[in-house]
Amino acid sequence: MLACEKRRIVVMLRWALLIALCFLVIYGRGASIQAIASSVVLLLASNLVLMHLPDRVIEARLFDPALVIVDTILITAGLWLCGAAGSDFFFLFFFVVFLSAIGERPELTALGAGLAAAGYLLLLYRGPVWDPAMLLRVPFLFATGLTYGFLVGKAREARARASAAEQALGTMSHEIRSPLSAIIRYSEALRTDRMNNLTAAQQAGIAQINADAVELLELTVQRLAAVVGETPTVEDRGAAQQPASGRGARPAPLE
Repeated sequence: MLACEKRRIVVMLRWALLIALCFLVIYGRGASIQAIASSVVLLLASNLVLMHLPDRVIEARLFDPALVIVDTILITAGLWLCGAAGSDFFFLFFFVVFLSAIGERPELTALGAGLAAAGYLLLLYRGPVWDPAMLLRVPFLFATGLTYGFLVGKAREARARASAAEQALGTMSHEIRSPLSAIIRYSEALRTDRMNNLTAAQQAGIAQINADAVELLELTVQRLAAVVGETPTVEDRGAAQQPASGRGARPAPLE
């Protein structure tokens, strides 16, 4: 997914989440006007900041978990400071977050969050009248499940793509290393004393083939290690340092 498309979807989902949260805070009646106004401005401003982040930040691997952590802190702080919810609602909120983490599809996660909120109202709330602050918890939890479910789903897709790319790169690297190692061995065999009937031009050509093959093999191993994010394995080092007879030091380019 392109960064602009991802930003558009995330911003749209967060608008729904933050607007529901703002109404929940406003109707909570548990804090002063200054605290409520500050919370609403901070929540809405966070989405405006997100809209102007550069693409490289949106595409970063740590963007999704960082956004989840920031949103969780903002939502928890807003609800707690404004007194818009009790301990039972906090438990339900984190249950929805947990449900988003293990859910496979965002829409099913949002549906489960909505059902959990409806069950909370019907079974646990014992108040005489359902005021707006109580009813607004249903769309808030629904938006929470949808937003977090989307972020978790995109994080899973990114990990799957990275794993597939790593596996494909490893296969391609193996397919490249094998013929290069064979070229190095054959060029080393041609430089031995047993085959001394080569002309100077032939020896120079074999030396160039050997040097190019050694350099390309080393670059292949280094590139694989850089992309995968690991140091070259023993097998990779052995492939890049393949000697003529299979033992000894790495073959130096022919002179």
